[in-house]
Amino acid sequence: MVNSVKRSCSVSSLSGKLDGPISRDNSYYFEDGNAVFLVGNVLFKLHSSLLMRECEMFENMFTLPVKQMRSGGEDGTCDERPIVVPHVEPQPFRNFLLIFYGRPSDTDYRYLMMDATDPNNHNSSVFLKLIDIADLAHRFVAPELESWALGQLKQFSCSTEKMSKYHISPEYQLKLLRYAKLALDENLIYWVRHWIRSHYVWGMDPSPAKPAFTIKSIERVREQLVRLFKIPNLRETEPALFGFTFCLLLSLGHTFWSKASLLTRQDRIILLSGQVHLTPLPESRISLQWLDAYAQRGNRVSKSRHKPCARCLITRAWDDAFGGGYRQMVYSNTPLAGISALVLLPHRRQHFADALKKISPMICSAKCQDTILKFVDRHIDGVFAQVATFWKDVE
Repeated sequence: MVNSVKRSCSVSSLSGKLDGPISRDNSYYFEDGNAVFLVGNVLFKLHSSLLMRECEMFENMFTLPVKQMRSGGEDGTCDERPIVVPHVEPQPFRNFLLIFYGRPSDTDYRYLMMDATDPNNHNSSVFLKLIDIADLAHRFVAPELESWALGQLKQFSCSTEKMSKYHISPEYQLKLLRYAKLALDENLIYWVRHWIRSHYVWGMDPSPAKPAFTIKSIERVREQLVRLFKIPNLRETEPALFGFTFCLLLSLGHTFWSKASLLTRQDRIILLSGQVHLTPLPESRISLQWLDAYAQRGNRVSKSRHKPCARCLITRAWDDAFGGGYRQMVYSNTPLAGISALVLLPHRRQHFADALKKISPMICSAKCQDTILKFVDRHIDGVFAQVATFWKDVE
């Protein structure tokens, strides 16, 4: 894989490019190791046989003819000439190495190996490690390891609300989303976007039912939101996510914008213009007809592309999630009511997903729930992608 590692680099030639002094890793520098890696400012001395067993890239590297390996010096055999791993930080690399060097007596390793099908085993520490393992397994071409990590990650989709409570940085959120795209896993892509949006919706609500989120926690989530919003090229690479952050910032109002130091004057002007263009929501060009796809209207059910087996149960769950008071809020002419309703879409989606789980497979054996939930995810992404275009138009 291109640029995964670089050979023939001396520490002296790199010293001017590093942020600080080079040090040996406390956990993964083994004196009996035979391959020295430089990750960030940290040296790792590892056993090539372990890496070769799982990673095709390392297998190809370490099976090169000796003459070819030494053409640029004894690269990787000593601290002075390490194998450089670019664009990777030391901690994600440590998380990756835990798979190779973990022991049953190691608490982190035990938690990592627990069955992810049990939601009780889901926590932020394991989640972050799995993200790093899957990401680096893909990069270093370790298909079996990647398949295992991907399978474990996907099990976390049943713990959206629980995972939304953890403070996970925007950088890690986007790392998982980028990996899901590399893995070409559509379901994971939809869920990751939903999880990210749910985190910010959950964290903004100071409800007494959420004692874990203090005022300080809410401020932290808001700071994370602005950081995510300001990530370069987010609008181009992830319009569905950028549109959501734009919408959530609109709902927070100008009082918050004026205090957010990362927002520029131009940002505030465009946000103010966005409020004007999106208020009231029914008069904007945001497509919302899909909200009636499985709705009950009088004694008739609205037409939809997919006709579920348990139609009456699906319709009831749909109306409970997207009908009634929520629908009135979406189509309200009250200033910011529609924008606030869009912000709540992740919450309503989760409410609908939870209701679908209660429908017995005996009633629906055609996996209608999965099909309809994908329909919802696709349209929610579409809504926020449309919101993102308002930023471009005003800009």
